[in-house]
Amino acid sequence: MATTAESAVKDVHAPVLSIAYNDVDGIHLDDWMDVHYKVNNQYALWGGQATINEQNFKLKYELIGYISPNYDTNESDHATIDGDLFKVKGYKDDATGRQIIGRTPLVRVTLVDGNSGDAIASVGYIKVEITDVNATPETVESDGIKKDYTVGCTGNALDKVQAITWDEVESKVLAKIDMSKSEFEANYRFVDGIQYKPNAQNDFDVLTPSVGTVISTTDAVGGHQTNVLKWTVTENEAYQLLKKDGDVITVWVKFAPKATARALKDIYVKLSWTAPKVHNTPTATIKDSDKKAAAWHKANTNAAGFDQLHIQVGNATQAGAKCEFDNLVVANTFNSTLVGIVKKQIEDQYAALAGAATVKYKFAPTADQSHKTFYGAKSNTKYDISVSTDGTTIFASAGTVSHKLATITAGNGTISIEKNDFTKDILNKYGSVSELADALTFTVLADVKTCDPASDLINLTNKTFDVKVIKPLFVKSVSVAAMTLNNYQSMTNVPVKFEFVDFNNYTQAKFWANSNPKVAFKDFYKIASIEQDGDITTNYSGAWKKIDESDIKVTYTPGTLAVSGGVISDYGKVSLVQVNQSRANGFDVKIPVAITYNWGTLYTDIQFHVNPASAAARKH
Repeated sequence: MATTAESAVKDVHAPVLSIAYNDVDGIHLDDWMDVHYKVNNQYALWGGQATINEQNFKLKYELIGYISPNYDTNESDHATIDGDLFKVKGYKDDATGRQIIGRTPLVRVTLVDGNSGDAIASVGYIKVEITDVNATPETVESDGIKKDYTVGCTGNALDKVQAITWDEVESKVLAKIDMSKSEFEANYRFVDGIQYKPNAQNDFDVLTPSVGTVISTTDAVGGHQTNVLKWTVTENEAYQLLKKDGDVITVWVKFAPKATARALKDIYVKLSWTAPKVHNTPTATIKDSDKKAAAWHKANTNAAGFDQLHIQVGNATQAGAKCEFDNLVVANTFNSTLVGIVKKQIEDQYAALAGAATVKYKFAPTADQSHKTFYGAKSNTKYDISVSTDGTTIFASAGTVSHKLATITAGNGTISIEKNDFTKDILNKYGSVSELADALTFTVLADVKTCDPASDLINLTNKTFDVKVIKPLFVKSVSVAAMTLNNYQSMTNVPVKFEFVDFNNYTQAKFWANSNPKVAFKDFYKIASIEQDGDITTNYSGAWKKIDESDIKVTYTPGTLAVSGGVISDYGKVSLVQVNQSRANGFDVKIPVAITYNWGTLYTDIQFHVNPASAAARKH
């Protein structure tokens, strides 16, 4: 209910009661009133007159006088109120009684608190419209518009709609009400700014929200100025309402009678826009031909292909290169800009969307990452992957600890790898150059946006792809000559040899031969140490167990890692001493070692076989 008399009279959305002009029984206002109260900013129903009377409250009704702009007498003079009974006043059972049709008496409703000396608790206002008997409004349907719709940008007004001209008024409206054009203009006015929809009672309700605006104006039609109803629909409204071929937008507008003695019906005119074709599926594709062939690889391999990108440390064939992950610029791996690729494919049909299109690079959301979990090289630690809300940063978490793995810039997709313990542990998990499926992997998204209201509408296929972070260094093999019991020379200071390769599968010698200027493999990858890492084990007992030094003792002496001709010449030595002098059969030994280099630690074993003593062996 309106809270002021002015809003009850002027607000088209305010509730209105109605009564037929010849209704001698009247209407009971109590039947239409309920009291609500407000608690915690929420309205709740209390009840009607009977319910509130139980708490010594009551509703009082009285007529409030006012003069409508359409008449020069008091609107409320045409009604009476007795208690809650509202009745029309001035009805005569002849034609003159119809003069009260269209009058709108105003009722003030007062909630009175009998517990406080009949204090006024609240006041509201409601208008009662005196109507004709079965005054079903006249309806006219315009020819409507048939026009394809192509989604565009907010702010674009789709105003090429002249839904009804006076030609249609004359042929349809005037014929129904038996009026000439001049009579129509003298007796009817266009209700500006309000749209309507039919209801189940053969009447009309205000359409909320309205669809665009309809104005009555003049425009050039057929070479001369004529009156038209001009319907302007916004892009946002069309986008929300026209979803598929054949969809229709419909509104009704009203011509209302002016203040005349003659009883006239409202006239509602239907405006409609049918879209035979709805174009709202802009689609573009990143094709293989859009990618630089040399920059892309087959999935999980070093071979050429168009599935994945690889980010690697510097290459020593280039002067000044370092064992660091130089930034990978994703944008530079395409033959042209991605936004250009998108625009070229949609601009013919979707010019507005193409003109507003942008592409930003980001890490795909956590749920869309191809690898959501990684395991570390050390103790198989589990790392869960997550991506920041803005897609600029990717993290790894182990328990409650989280570290950044990488960042990406929106403009050109520059990926920067963070150098920390989590990155190193994940990076060094996989064991060989060919095991790229388990390499540290980030899924990158080329995020396409355009203008509202369809900012996410452009469908870019192949917009996500994986970037593999390539491990710099691998242990291809470890070798130690077999020992023989009771053969001192074969058991003492036996040299160990590690065969390293890098991500290009270069051995130390090949790396040295191809580096420019000459740099040793060890120095470039900053191999700092090879140390025992954990307990030495053996299958001496028949099962792999920690070595029992009451049987044998094994030691690994780290080497100096001295380099000769670009190749490490001293990796360390292994010695074995038999303590229990039982005649032993052959067995194996494993020495776990950790190899520390610039990007973390590699873990492997020095494993060798011990032969039983031969009959010819000498014991020293």
